[in-house]
Amino acid sequence: MNKHDQNSLAGLLGNTRMISELARSPDAQALISMLSKGNDPEKLEQMAKNAANGDTQSLKTLVQSITEDPESAQILRRLQETFQNK
Repeated sequence: MNKHDQNSLAGLLGNTRMISELARSPDAQALISMLSKGNDPEKLEQMAKNAANGDTQSLKTLVQSITEDPESAQILRRLQETFQNK
């Protein structure tokens, strides 16, 4: 996933309606499962809180780490395509 794709995903994450739809999708559930296996739930919650408060650096770092995994990157691309078409 290139920088443009990462920025597009970050834009999607700022839309609460889209987040709600995203969270219910099978791809999102698979991605959440992958994230949960590799990260402490409290750390993920803190990243989300930080991002909600405008500090997106930890979220960007997380997205970058996800994109380095081919399976996760494929899921992210499918999610992005799904929500760009809405």
